[in-house]
Amino acid sequence: MCRSELGTKKCARRHFSFPVRGSRPEQNFAGGSHGCAIPLPGPPTVVNVSANRDDGDEVSVEAAGRELNISHPGKVMFPERGDTKLDLVHYYQAVEAPLMRAMGGRPVLLQRFPNGATGPSFFQKRVPERHPDWLETVEVSTPNGTTSQALVARDLAHVLWAVNLTCLGFHVWPSHAADLAHADQLRIDLDPTPGVTFPMVQEAAHEVRALFEQLGVVARPKTTGNRGIHVFSTLQPRW
Repeated sequence: MCRSELGTKKCARRHFSFPVRGSRPEQNFAGGSHGCAIPLPGPPTVVNVSANRDDGDEVSVEAAGRELNISHPGKVMFPERGDTKLDLVHYYQAVEAPLMRAMGGRPVLLQRFPNGATGPSFFQKRVPERHPDWLETVEVSTPNGTTSQALVARDLAHVLWAVNLTCLGFHVWPSHAADLAHADQLRIDLDPTPGVTFPMVQEAAHEVRALFEQLGVVARPKTTGNRGIHVFSTLQPRW
């Protein structure tokens, strides 16, 4: 992937102009960044909370007309601020509309953090065999021909199902599940590596944009990932 367009931390880099050369990188949540705060911009929709909000509780929440059980809602996912799994659920409820504009109907690769954002993570490309009957999946393939049943972010209920599995990173396909063969997004992924600093990545992003401008293509930066920059452009789904 491919990261969600939506970040959850307010920072200067989350805008639709290219970062100034030499500015200091910051991280936000979407795409697997670690240890950042989660602002809660609206009231949550909680159907039922059993007992207290400690790590052993189960909470029922409503999303997209479905009721989901969130296990261990008090599990701390972002230790720096003490934000919990339930806090993250509430955040996604509050930003449902822009979230679905960014990733609705697309397959996603899940990046799970069982011990919270500061702990190790792993990628899960296959939906477990035991899952709700309503959960939508689609068969996707990798360049080496390996296939898997990937989760489709059809609505908020699908997203929260993954959040309950401690998914903090949604790596989103550049095409919709209904038409996997035709991408409608182009992402040039630029990341720092040993010997390549973030200012060098910024310089490369400006060069990529200049190339796109020569071709008459509008490109924008996406800085909602972990360390680098995506140079992002929308496409007609024809190729």
